Amino acid sequence: MFMHFTDTKTTRKVSGATRKTIYMHRYTAKIHLRKDIPRKDGTCPICIKIRINGAIPKPYMTDEYIRPEFWDEINRRVKLPPSLYQKQEEMNDVIKSRLERAEKIFRNARMSDKPLTMDIFFKKYTNDDLSKNFILYLTASINARKKRNEISLGTLKIENRALKRISQFKPELKFIELNRELILEWRAWLANEHEYNHNHIVLLGKKLSKYIDDAISDGIEIINPFDKLKNKYISSDPVYLEDDELKEWITLYAKNYIIGVDREVLEASIFSATNGGFRVSDWQRLGSENLHNDTLIFFPYKGRKKLTPVRVDLNDIGKEILKNRRHKNKFFDLPTDQSINIILKNLSIDTKIKKNLTTHVFRHTYATNYIAHGGKLNELSAKLGHGSIRMTEIYVHLVQRSMMGSNDIMNVYQLPNRQEG
Repeated sequence: MFMHFTDTKTTRKVSGATRKTIYMHRYTAKIHLRKDIPRKDGTCPICIKIRINGAIPKPYMTDEYIRPEFWDEINRRVKLPPSLYQKQEEMNDVIKSRLERAEKIFRNARMSDKPLTMDIFFKKYTNDDLSKNFILYLTASINARKKRNEISLGTLKIENRALKRISQFKPELKFIELNRELILEWRAWLANEHEYNHNHIVLLGKKLSKYIDDAISDGIEIINPFDKLKNKYISSDPVYLEDDELKEWITLYAKNYIIGVDREVLEASIFSATNGGFRVSDWQRLGSENLHNDTLIFFPYKGRKKLTPVRVDLNDIGKEILKNRRHKNKFFDLPTDQSINIILKNLSIDTKIKKNLTTHVFRHTYATNYIAHGGKLNELSAKLGHGSIRMTEIYVHLVQRSMMGSNDIMNVYQLPNRQEG
């Protein structure tokens, strides 16, 4: 079995001298038995040998093995005894399909008039199954990003959830089946079977849409069905602790029965709510290297690629909480995001606060109370690490007071004296 393609293209200049432009495409695929690398049982691998534009041939194993005496060198086929005719034809069909896959890649390259290198060929050749099955492509892409450390644990968790839900909905989903109707059915299934709210469904959809765009960039010819759908979050006022609620939360600092990891979470939440509205990813990473006298300087983990530093001057509460933590590599010894949220809910039992507390509530708390006590919008935007001041304006709608001041305005909150052990 053997294939050879040669294509030339000539153009002529109508007026004046004739000018020839020749594009040469020379592709060769040939089935070959690697007798030079036999296995212990005497069988040798059958491979497909690829040559592109005169480059050194490169073999690709077909996962089929045969003893040399059962190989027809002239016709490049498996030739087994008559009693094994069925097996013979099955093996030859596999070999034929491998050649047809190469032929398809050669043909597409020739028709598109795009250069085909050995690396491009083998990427397309090995990804043939991925180009058909969206679930396989999605799985491989997420794993590849994880291996290259291009994805945070939080994002990985969300993308794996999107993969899990689309796989449960349609286990063998192919690219050609991705359309508007299927996505609408998936959305309805998420709402009915898993009771996901609108914004959660939109979040998972955005993850899928991103990988569909990546597939299109990889040359898979499909239309992203999300382009024809509204895939926007429904905005709602952020949950935050009002002035009296924050003061009540801070009183927990004096409770000496709150120890261990619960104490770490409590002090981290108070630190965030009064000193900078830090994201939980920064709760878990801030440490001595970020502290310069009484000023925190750090790159928010979520926006680490932008390399825009955030500078926060500690107020009285911040200085007190970090008093015995200043030299620690990480100020707070914290568990996972999910565990932190569970601890926050458990701690709220000892208060009159009836809100659903999460780590982000304390970010909103800082931002809202900062504005309420006269902080300037542009200063708050810088402290929160927002890319645009428009992201910060939502907090203005929650309070209607004049703006002024630095972080010292948060000194209206004070830590109580801890109870004697």
